[in-house]
Amino acid sequence: MTEVDYETVSDYLTWSEMRDKAKKKHALWRTRALLALFALLLLGLALASLVFYRLKEKAQLETAKAVTEKDAADGQKKLVEASAIQAQVQKKAADANAAEVLRTSHESKASELAAFSTQSLNDDPEKSILLALQAVNATLRFGQPCLPAAEATLHQAILSSQVCKTLRGHSNYVDDVAFSPDGKRLATASVDQTAKVWDADSGKELLTLGGHSNYVDGVAFSPDGERLATASWDNTAKVWDAESGKELLTLRGHSDSVRGVAYSPNGKRLATASYDHTAKVWDAKSGKELLTLGGPLELCFRCDLQPRWQAPRHRQLGSGGEGVGRGQRQRDLAPRQNGHCSCLNDKLATPNREHS
Repeated sequence: MTEVDYETVSDYLTWSEMRDKAKKKHALWRTRALLALFALLLLGLALASLVFYRLKEKAQLETAKAVTEKDAADGQKKLVEASAIQAQVQKKAADANAAEVLRTSHESKASELAAFSTQSLNDDPEKSILLALQAVNATLRFGQPCLPAAEATLHQAILSSQVCKTLRGHSNYVDDVAFSPDGKRLATASVDQTAKVWDADSGKELLTLGGHSNYVDGVAFSPDGERLATASWDNTAKVWDAESGKELLTLRGHSDSVRGVAYSPNGKRLATASYDHTAKVWDAKSGKELLTLGGPLELCFRCDLQPRWQAPRHRQLGSGGEGVGRGQRQRDLAPRQNGHCSCLNDKLATPNREHS
């Protein structure tokens, strides 16, 4: 019994030692596994932290880059705005300089015209008025005040004017004028496509001759004063009854504007001058074309079939601008210019009477 128990106890102890060893070994492996797992966990945390910090650093770098780019863009924008403001300032300065140059130029032109007006005052008061008006208008039409010298010159020219009468009624420029043979009436031709007949003494409008479809550029009385001929840009000339204003004849034949018309001294023929390089002679009574004068290289502006300067007493008539005609007693008038008395085509001597 004692021997058996001893073996049993020995086996038990051996089994216990083996069990303890197994437990220790199992515990060791478990500890190692836990350590490995913990190490892996630490490694994962380290890697996660590294990735997190790398991403954070990258985000910070991108944010800093974005801020830098935004600051650069803002700086560029401010630079562009500053450049635009500077350009505007320079443009305003240039405009101001240009305006000053124009103002100086206008004043210089006005002074020059005023000086010419003063020079013409004694020889030709009407021309002096024209030049003075242009001197005043040289600054006024640009919104600048009138120069005192120009205003003073205009005032002086008006006081020296020898205009006898102003005839108003046309709605556009007056291009030609003519006195009747007896000097009691005068006729005007205008760009408003009409001709008018006026009482020479009172300036009263007697007739309006409307039949042309374009500018009326010339007018002439027949020697007996019973008829009136007109020339027009509608390529025709017309003959009218000078008393009633009735249209009597239409002379067709020119292929371009008719710029002048004149009666022969005996009143039997009528001549017209045209931009078609010809002049034509017509039967004044029937309107039949008698002659065509000129060639392809000639340009006729005016025709004269009778002396227009030989009169017992001289009274001159200047055609005007802006629908106004002015009678004058000066010997010479200004050529074509802007303003009043622009489009001055002729100077006529009226027979029989001097205009008072």
